[in-house]
Amino acid sequence: MKYLSFIVLFALVGCSPKLTKNWTSEKYTSRSFKKIAVVAVTKDLNVRKEFENQAIKLLKKRGINVIEGIKVFPPGMTEAEKQPKNLIKLIKAHQIDGVITMSLVDQSKSMRYIPKENVTVPSEYDQYGKFTFMRYESIQKSGYFIESKRYLIEAVLHDLKGELYEGKKTLVWIGQSTLVDPKSVGKAAKKFVRRMVNGIVASKVINSK
Repeated sequence: MKYLSFIVLFALVGCSPKLTKNWTSEKYTSRSFKKIAVVAVTKDLNVRKEFENQAIKLLKKRGINVIEGIKVFPPGMTEAEKQPKNLIKLIKAHQIDGVITMSLVDQSKSMRYIPKENVTVPSEYDQYGKFTFMRYESIQKSGYFIESKRYLIEAVLHDLKGELYEGKKTLVWIGQSTLVDPKSVGKAAKKFVRRMVNGIVASKVINSK
């Protein structure tokens, strides 16, 4: 591989209660990090801020020192600024020894059938002496199809300990999770980040302070 793996991911933009995939490199030994940059890889600035902010909040609660990726790798960086040598300078300037990237790696649509059901609904009022009663009736709702959207999101931890150079292998942990029909970007971010942080803790890939 020509470049640091996380730098390649950062330069590219993806179509991008447990993790569906949780992998740790056999050669990696859990350690404490001085500072980890959390980067949501997307062109959408609002999505990036939401995911990074949610991740920062939960990771800090776990005693892990983190910084928003947007403060290190701001939007609008030119291709020249994204060159590995320049990214390495930014990493060193911010004293970062780890990077967590989050990116959309796949998305799909499918049709899901909602079966028919019987529901009870209010019908009309009925008078009986001095008392008034609500009359109910049972109706049947027909079955129908709805479109369902699935998003596969991947989080990757890169260990940048030691001297950085082009070609250095940095990937040490991968976690993936599928979100189905998220109601909003905020809810999607909260759900994925919670799974990601739980996966990191369960895998013991980062020693908290």
